[in-house]
Amino acid sequence: MSTRRVRLHQAVGVALIVEVMLVSGCSGDSSKAAPTTKALTKTSTTSTSAPAAPTVHMFDAGDTTFYDVPDPIPTGHHGDLIRFQPIAGAPDGVTWQRIMYLSETVSGEPTVDTGVLTLPTADAPTGGWPLFAHAHGSTGLADDCAPSVSLSADATFAPEIALLSAWAPTYAIAIVSADYEGLGGPGRHPFLVGVSEGRSVLDSILAARQVPNVQFQDRVGIIGYSQGGHAAAWANQIASTWTPDLDIVGVLAGAPATEVASLVKRQGQPAAVQLAGALAAADHSLDLNSVLTDAGADFLAQLDRSCKMPAQPADGPLTKLDITTTKPWSTALADNEPGRE
Repeated sequence: MSTRRVRLHQAVGVALIVEVMLVSGCSGDSSKAAPTTKALTKTSTTSTSAPAAPTVHMFDAGDTTFYDVPDPIPTGHHGDLIRFQPIAGAPDGVTWQRIMYLSETVSGEPTVDTGVLTLPTADAPTGGWPLFAHAHGSTGLADDCAPSVSLSADATFAPEIALLSAWAPTYAIAIVSADYEGLGGPGRHPFLVGVSEGRSVLDSILAARQVPNVQFQDRVGIIGYSQGGHAAAWANQIASTWTPDLDIVGVLAGAPATEVASLVKRQGQPAAVQLAGALAAADHSLDLNSVLTDAGADFLAQLDRSCKMPAQPADGPLTKLDITTTKPWSTALADNEPGRE
């Protein structure tokens, strides 16, 4: 499918979900305003039994220490905002805010995720901004693959944010774009691990609503394409248990990776290395040494260090086995297809 047609389909999907959000928001008070202070302790948005949320810190634009992982990670509830920072270079009509928020790995460990909140510069409509959660397509495993990082460089890995930034004023919507776990935050990115992606997307909605001096409607939509379609589908799948209070009125999962194993069959050993590394990052019982050759381990290390795809070595295979047919790897791949849980 051409890029132009993809963008047309995405625009139509956004327009339809916006229409649903606006129509369903005509009755009652459906807005939430974030606190107006730059640093405060909040209560959880989803659970009365959760610990008190951490203090929110504002970083100056250009302060590269924003991405330094807090040590220790603050206590709080998943989705609690802990940092935000204006990003220079946004196109006319919008502003960008970088955010960092609490989340949780598939294995239950606390972590932090990052992302971008795109806001029109115009006054918010009555009742606040309709909020979209945007799940981006695949970029890689390394931190410099994170769209929020890329925006401060050459934006190579943030083309979707640029596109949505053009739509935000047109449709009068706000958009929060999660980087996903491990992109901009600690650890390796669990690429196409559904629960991880879904949590990052849903928690980005909770975090965006805590950015000071911004008012949002209660209703939200979710949009994603490619890996983002996979993430959007998983966010919708786990929302009832992970964020039961969210009022999700529409989900657009474009070209989602619904058959994860097929990616390996189409793209070969480099994809197998990337997926094996991602699955092992989420499930510590999976033994990477059983899959990767020395060349494969070096290839994965290069993927972890830089978003530039390394050349596949010509002197030997990257993997020892076929992860699409060998358990427990084949089971892990199947478990991360949308519709599985």
